[in-house]
Amino acid sequence: MRLAILSSLDSPWSYGAIEAIAKAGAEVHAFQVAGKGYIDPNSPDWLDRIASFERHVATRTVIRGGPFKYVQMGSWLRNHFKTLRPDAVLSLYAGGLGLAAIRSKAPRTVLYAVGSDVLATRPPKAWATRRNLSMADLVVANGQYLAEQTKKLAPHAKVRELLLGVDTSVFVPSSKPPVPTMICTRGFSSVYNNLTILKALALLPDDLPEWRFQFVAGGPLVESHQEWAKANLSSTSLARVDFIGGLASQGVLRALQESSIFVSMSRSDGTATSLLEAMSCGLYPVLSDIPANRPWAKTLISPDDPVALAKALEEAIRHPGVQHPSGQEARERIVLEADSTNNMAELVKWIRDLPAKPHA
Repeated sequence: MRLAILSSLDSPWSYGAIEAIAKAGAEVHAFQVAGKGYIDPNSPDWLDRIASFERHVATRTVIRGGPFKYVQMGSWLRNHFKTLRPDAVLSLYAGGLGLAAIRSKAPRTVLYAVGSDVLATRPPKAWATRRNLSMADLVVANGQYLAEQTKKLAPHAKVRELLLGVDTSVFVPSSKPPVPTMICTRGFSSVYNNLTILKALALLPDDLPEWRFQFVAGGPLVESHQEWAKANLSSTSLARVDFIGGLASQGVLRALQESSIFVSMSRSDGTATSLLEAMSCGLYPVLSDIPANRPWAKTLISPDDPVALAKALEEAIRHPGVQHPSGQEARERIVLEADSTNNMAELVKWIRDLPAKPHA
């Protein structure tokens, strides 16, 4: 099956998902739209990652454009598909990329609802997304809560639930560090709310045993958050916080394996791939108390309560292995429910089984 996949250049999770789809037997033609700067595609780390990605796909095209890029992209794809003739188009977002997929007039159109494309939409974007979802031949939602919300937004959409998942043969546990090490792999944007984490770190007492915290993503707010940390963290705490910025998958894997606790205070989410990666590596999750996170964690904190988060992190630092036990049980669940090799093979089967319309 020849499959055109639309994704964001800046979505680190999309690279692994697309590779898993290719490994499932699809001939993949990737179309990536430049985005918000969560990654630096010209950094050595990401150049290596992109080179590896290109070995899995038949072709890769990067698309840039102005405010009407998704409308223009849909028209361009429609013409391009007259030559490429894909059996289906899959958009790894239901919003702007979903519009481009619908306008491409491919024989089968599949939209993957992944989180903010459904949960964070407001009129008029919500109306446009509803139209995209309703017109797609299949909508796949990344988790149960997101499937429920997708059906609320677009009651007539053909929605099925399937986690994007992670490669559990790659994201594996390693020996945990002797120093309690916490990590956040979420991008620096308002929805991911990394500022609450920094506010909690600023409340930690200086007499704690040694600890470390790693922020490994980039994003549009990374510089302002670094300046906030310099102005508000004690010198002791600031020396223990690393802003690494925009690591590719191998770097993220190393950082996860060097950590013991995963922290995310996201305000809105589907089932976050970053969370599944951390749990697959055996990390204990400390998460924001939002619906998508509740099935995955015992320690849940209001996204706007740095005091409660600071107390949870202090307990983890003072009593490592007691407050936050082994993540083996969490990993076993990820292997069972969220292995990308199995889940993306299922997705390819779903797409192949859809009835096809003639090429436009």
